[in-house]
Amino acid sequence: LVDNETLAVTGGTLEVTHEADINGAFNFSGGTVTATGVFNLKGTGSWSGGTLAGVGGFNNTGAWQWTGGTKFLTGAVVNNSGTITHDSGQVQFWSTAFNNLVAGVYDVATDGDFVYNAGNPSAFNNAGTLEKIAGTGSSNMPGLPFNNVTGGIAKSDVGTLNLSGGGTS
Repeated sequence: LVDNETLAVTGGTLEVTHEADINGAFNFSGGTVTATGVFNLKGTGSWSGGTLAGVGGFNNTGAWQWTGGTKFLTGAVVNNSGTITHDSGQVQFWSTAFNNLVAGVYDVATDGDFVYNAGNPSAFNNAGTLEKIAGTGSSNMPGLPFNNVTGGIAKSDVGTLNLSGGGTS
């Protein structure tokens, strides 16, 4: 699958069994996207609801906005070497690995529990930059191990970034 336009998923189920390159926008607001093949997000997009699942993984090299209510990562691997801006809502991790790669930027622009470890084993692995850029309160990762590797940066420009789920540094 190669998509140079906008791929919008608003409900139902999309199963990706082979490699998919999304060069345009990927807007996901409900339902389930399961990747048993690799799902490459190369353009822009937003995620405001629904479930991303599958061991094929989701690779972001573009600009992805995570916004809105509760979203779910279930049995998935997410590799970010682009930019994710998380401006509202919570992402629940269910046996999921999030890898913020060397070039990856994960901007936190919300207060409260922006991610939550709902099912082990899950982890946030950081070799890039995790940065709190907005919100004067605390942005929290309850129960989610945060593993910061050599060269990884975790910082807060405003408020507090609470990495209380354990992990390594």
